[in-house]
Parts: sequence; C-alpha cells; structure tokens
Amino acid sequence: MRRWFYTQLERVLLRLPVKSWCKVGGSVYTVDKKHSHKFREFLKRFDGPELEWYEFKIRD
Repeated sequence: MRRWFYTQLERVLLRLPVKSWCKVGGSVYTVDKKHSHKFREFLKRFDGPELEWYEFKIRD
C-alpha cells in the first residue's frame, strides 16, 4: 500500500506546475495555495488510521 501511495503522490505532483511545489524533506511538501486543492483532494482519499496529514499556511 505504501509504495502505491507514493507512486500516486508522484503522479499528482508531476501534474502540477513545476515551481508550484517543493519537497522540504521526508514526507513534507510545500504546495502553492492555488494548486493545493488537487494535493489536498489526493490526501483526503487516504484519510484514516494509516495516514496522518497536516496542513499549515506559510506567510511570507
């Protein structure tokens, strides 16, 4: 399941504009707000005891 998740995650990220997301480290990503809905929709499909995800807003 984990391998499938990361394969799907990569597909979602590759569909986003190149400069609209960045892998910070481990499983931490930053995604531009205007593209974050696609990323969020993907993560919600896996919401449950196996996966915890958090959303933070970064101000500049």
